[in-house]
Amino acid sequence: MGAAIGVLSGLPQPLRDQVRAVAASSPVDVTLLLADGREVRWGAPDQGERKAAVLGALLAQPGQVYDVTSPDLPTIS
Repeated sequence: MGAAIGVLSGLPQPLRDQVRAVAASSPVDVTLLLADGREVRWGAPDQGERKAAVLGALLAQPGQVYDVTSPDLPTIS
């Protein structure tokens, strides 16, 4: 729970406004569900600024699942 709250509180406001739910099956497995139904696999709370910047660019691309667990190798499916 603490990891999920940490991720959510560290998001830039425009991104935070899009989040409908946050889940964490472990401290290093945080997932965001956006209001439009898309899913963001965030992973661990570390590198939050980098992940948010990468995610901002990714969300302009079509897809349903955006994985920024490793912000240097993000994926969209």
